[in-house]
Amino acid sequence: MALVGIDPGATREFVSKYDPARNEDGTPGECATIFRLRALTSREKAYVRDRVTKLIPDASSPQGATADININDQAWLTARFGLDGWENFLDHDGNVIEFKTVSVNLQGTKIDVCKQSILGRLDLHIIKELAEDIDPDNELNEEDAKNSDG
Repeated sequence: MALVGIDPGATREFVSKYDPARNEDGTPGECATIFRLRALTSREKAYVRDRVTKLIPDASSPQGATADININDQAWLTARFGLDGWENFLDHDGNVIEFKTVSVNLQGTKIDVCKQSILGRLDLHIIKELAEDIDPDNELNEEDAKNSDG
């Protein structure tokens, strides 16, 4: 089989494991919040990773430096770029929170991303869950987890 390109226009539905309306089999229940997610382009992934990674000189490291990655900002940016909409996301009074985007310039290309004030309505653990589904390459594997300070 040949290589297959990224289709950033294709979306998929996602229901959080934290959603009380999610069925036991992972399918959305009647009142579940359904997020629409899309894959990030390679340019978007590069932008996110460049914004959250710092190389710190470290003479004790075989490479001469260590990487410091701000995982919360990485999740935030990944979700902001990859979240394409939602259904049935409510405020504390039961009112629908409308999904809104804003157009940003990403190195000469205009793209629509989730508005920061709207993304801020989601709890951080939901944002991290969305980011892991949008870009599973960002998940910390078992070996990395053992070697991390956190």
